[in-house]
Amino acid sequence: SKSQETTGFSSSKSQNVSMSTASFSSSTFKSSHNSFTKNSLDASSSGPTPPSPKLSSYKGTAEKCKFVGETVRHFNAGKLATFEMFAPGTKKADITVSIISPEKRHIPYKVVDSGNGVFRIEFTTVEVGSYVIDVNVAGLSVPNSPLIAKAYDATLIKVTDITDGVVGDLSTFRVDASKAGEGQLEISINDGDVPNAVQVLGGGKCLVTFTPDQAITHEIEVMFNNDQVPGSPFLCRVKDEDDGSYGGSSGSFSRVTVELDHLGLVSVGQPAEFTIRVPEGADAELAVSVQGPVEDIPVKVTGNVKNGFVAQFIPNAVGLHVVLVEYNGVAVGGTPYYSKAYDAEGVGVSDIPKGSVGKTVTFAGSNRY
Repeated sequence: SKSQETTGFSSSKSQNVSMSTASFSSSTFKSSHNSFTKNSLDASSSGPTPPSPKLSSYKGTAEKCKFVGETVRHFNAGKLATFEMFAPGTKKADITVSIISPEKRHIPYKVVDSGNGVFRIEFTTVEVGSYVIDVNVAGLSVPNSPLIAKAYDATLIKVTDITDGVVGDLSTFRVDASKAGEGQLEISINDGDVPNAVQVLGGGKCLVTFTPDQAITHEIEVMFNNDQVPGSPFLCRVKDEDDGSYGGSSGSFSRVTVELDHLGLVSVGQPAEFTIRVPEGADAELAVSVQGPVEDIPVKVTGNVKNGFVAQFIPNAVGLHVVLVEYNGVAVGGTPYYSKAYDAEGVGVSDIPKGSVGKTVTFAGSNRY
């Protein structure tokens, strides 16, 4: 059973799914109902470009070697990126790799011998952008080198301007993916039951429109490269034009606010808390739950209607924690909210060698999770 804190106080899916997708950057925007509109987007940041380190000079091709899988891939920033290479008869010591980051810095790497002539190249993407990986075997360039790793960060996407809607009237909201890197943005409303369209605003930003046909709470799900955007699914109340009542609500949950932005990253073993404010003068039930990567997390709620409630939980494992706040059985305040827990004590750093002026010094970092 879920660990849920409940406070009382006095004061269907369709088989035809409609989803909008957008590729960042400089690629294709697709709107729902098989109507495709192509637009050019550039979500990359501008600014002075640092001098580029040089890749190794070309001395020939290692004809017997080849990369396994795609040579251009997307990886989550801050996590391990891997490529595999088939190089029969090659020793690990014969493989040299040069990795250049978006900021034109050399990145540490590790080569792992997987056996049977297969080698794995591993490194960690730190910042959003494209990494260039040049691979040589015994001084010869591997065909299709350099590899390209494109790092992205779904947590940098911002969804704004979601307001209450009216049945039959156009509703809009904005998505800003300008800092998230390159990738596929997917938007669906009520599990794809409600069609939506996308208007490109430029600079990795877009305007999403949809027309609700029912007076129910609409759930807007936003994903980037199959990763949930923090705060997704977002909620939009919709009312009938004639009676003014909002579907799926107890009458005033739009005035329930939950302060969650500071919980994007939380530390394992350390208390994390957030504030919930509810309207006065209503009879209602407030329920708070946190689902961890392994088990449900106990939540302690204190406070009152006048001063607000404070919910506290302690993450006990590294990974995604789902925070849900319900007001009379309806999810409110941008929840469920996705909070990532980390453990700094799980990070290890290899021995750092002595360096000399003008020479690159490399060391490796690892974690046990």
